Amino acid sequence: DTDNGPDLYLYLTANPAAGPEAAFDDDFVNLGRLKGNQGDQNYDLPTGTDLGRYGTLVIWCDRFNSAFGAADVRGEPS
Repeated sequence: DTDNGPDLYLYLTANPAAGPEAAFDDDFVNLGRLKGNQGDQNYDLPTGTDLGRYGTLVIWCDRFNSAFGAADVRGEPS
């Protein structure tokens, strides 16, 4: 769950979740508009996305250049 807001997108970013907020949109892959602010959602990764480089998901408000939340997602490969 997250707060509702304007112009929200889901980014896969190289900046760690605890890193500086201003760096979330420096090196990222845009996964598209946030589909909802509650519950499970699925997003397609663009072909060729280097998952070794991007290990954090961030809900990004494009209108205000602000993060609504971030989480490190890097884990063991399956």
